[in-house]
Amino acid sequence: MRPSDAIVPCGSNGAVCSYLVELRNIAINFQTLNYATSARLKKAPILVGSRRIRRQGSGTATDPVDGDEEDWDLEYDLLAPNQVAIADDTIALQQFGEDIFCAPQEDILEGECRNEFPWSSTPTFETLGFYQSLGCRRLSDLVREEYQTTQEIHGHRTAQEVRHLILERLPLFLHEHTHATTRVPFSWLNNERNFVVRTFGKVTVTRSLNFAGAKSSKSIETSAIARRERRGAIQLWLAGNAQVDMYEVATSLCRLLFDTYKVNDALLFMTILSTDLRALRRRGYNGDYEVPPHF
Repeated sequence: MRPSDAIVPCGSNGAVCSYLVELRNIAINFQTLNYATSARLKKAPILVGSRRIRRQGSGTATDPVDGDEEDWDLEYDLLAPNQVAIADDTIALQQFGEDIFCAPQEDILEGECRNEFPWSSTPTFETLGFYQSLGCRRLSDLVREEYQTTQEIHGHRTAQEVRHLILERLPLFLHEHTHATTRVPFSWLNNERNFVVRTFGKVTVTRSLNFAGAKSSKSIETSAIARRERRGAIQLWLAGNAQVDMYEVATSLCRLLFDTYKVNDALLFMTILSTDLRALRRRGYNGDYEVPPHF
């Protein structure tokens, strides 16, 4: 039984779903496997991977970032760990989803997961996800980025407003984001020399991927991108020719603030950044949270 027999969503393909059940069982008991078995799994084509393929009749000119989900199907295959990526970067996944196979987006399979005994409310230990334990690499580590900008717009009001907004809302986000510590403390980020927001006429990002036989390079204009050179200041570059997309802001900053982050982390940060403070208070955010000590 090979999941690659079908090019349809998992919900319509019993072979894929049945095989994933077995993979989850192996993942749950992975820590109990002996060394020899684990070593064989790290080289064998036993992992389900999926990639997007365009449906017939949907056209070929549509940008994958802007295309509708209805234009795509999923192709499944059994692959070795060095042929499957963990899709931890949604923007890169939109750009390269046709080129590479990615792991199922389930904590127990693709990413870090927390294990606990059913009779205890206290987590016993944390482990890497099954795919990551076998050696699958994160998509964010596989993609190389280059940036091009037009002339900088000095003293732009939007840059000042966005910087103030981020520093105002970040403590609320960190209060909810308790499963990982930041690479830099909030007090360091609050220093104007360490967190700089700049505005340019236009910002273009070129992302390049070379993985498992797939080579691709794609350029897109973006409204915001965060970058950091070694241990220097964190810089957030904004495009003056477009409205700031808070999801791009949240995703870019999460990549620099945390060693690992989940898609839901960026979505939560985006919501906190883009929602009126009074609405956040109605949802339970009182705006008076202090940054936890470990941040």
